[in-house]
Amino acid sequence: MRSAAMSFWRITYAFFLAALITIPLGVLMGSFPLVRAWIEPFSGPLRYLPISAVTGLFILLFGIEERMKIAFLFLGSAVYLLPIVVEAIRGVDQVYVETAQTLGARKWQVIWRVILPAAWPDIWEAMRVIYGVGWTYVILAEIINARYGLGYLINIAYKRAHIDWAYALVLVILLLGVGSNELFRWGGRQLFAWRAEEA
Repeated sequence: MRSAAMSFWRITYAFFLAALITIPLGVLMGSFPLVRAWIEPFSGPLRYLPISAVTGLFILLFGIEERMKIAFLFLGSAVYLLPIVVEAIRGVDQVYVETAQTLGARKWQVIWRVILPAAWPDIWEAMRVIYGVGWTYVILAEIINARYGLGYLINIAYKRAHIDWAYALVLVILLLGVGSNELFRWGGRQLFAWRAEEA
């Protein structure tokens, strides 16, 4: 139970740190072409980075303690969430934007009151998917110098040739991932019921 709670905390903490940074950055990139032109040459290629291949680099940068695990999971979430947020912002129907501008709304008013509310359902859906991706990285994040965590237990199970334990722990991760996915779906239905009504 303690290991499951630790894995959940690591994934959730790193994910919300990633969301806290990438959502505002994605809104800026999607709303201002100049900001996108500055940042996208650096952020775009990261989508093709094999996260598992940079484990050694993270150890060099952050050591082998908790910071490394959080940073690893943070990167795994941020590199995929950012471009989806940008596309969600850019995908807002220009009719809404032009109508607001015709009524005298300024740029930041259009972003805050028109673009962001219209894009939130797609951003929420992206968050649901990316949070699920975080569970696929937990084994890699917790395989090095972890004292608790499901990835740590799986590693111990393999070392001791308890394959049945390893599969049971993988099943636990699967159930936690499915459960969090359904929780996001429920939250989306509560927050964006108007979208279902429009559909």
